[in-house]
Amino acid sequence: MQDAFLKTWEYIAKGNEVEDMRAFLYRTANNLIVDLYRRRAKRTEESFEDLQEKGFDVASSERTEKETEEGFTSDEVVSVLGKIEEPYRSAVIMRYIDDLSPKQIAQSLGESVNVVSVRINRGMKKLKSLLPKYG
Repeated sequence: MQDAFLKTWEYIAKGNEVEDMRAFLYRTANNLIVDLYRRRAKRTEESFEDLQEKGFDVASSERTEKETEEGFTSDEVVSVLGKIEEPYRSAVIMRYIDDLSPKQIAQSLGESVNVVSVRINRGMKKLKSLLPKYG
């Protein structure tokens, strides 16, 4: 979030005006998230030994019985979210992670509420198809 505020500050410092600060901050943060996923997608695979050297622990990454009963771990959902194409990923994140209403999302993106609702619906269908329990 601090990167979003910093980029917004730099944008304003350059003499640009922002009509709706909340929507601008949200869009900036969303763009940073998209950039992060793109960078992660370009990374090369690492060996198991490299991961262990960096502190990866197999035991701590395995699902507990409680997590299995409740559904999915947050890591599973986040990894699958990265596989959903834009603009569906953004709509799902804004709706279910950021807890914004379709109307608020539509205002932030400059789209109609109907378009946002369709994106949320299609994004959730894609998410369910990619999750192991549903697939």
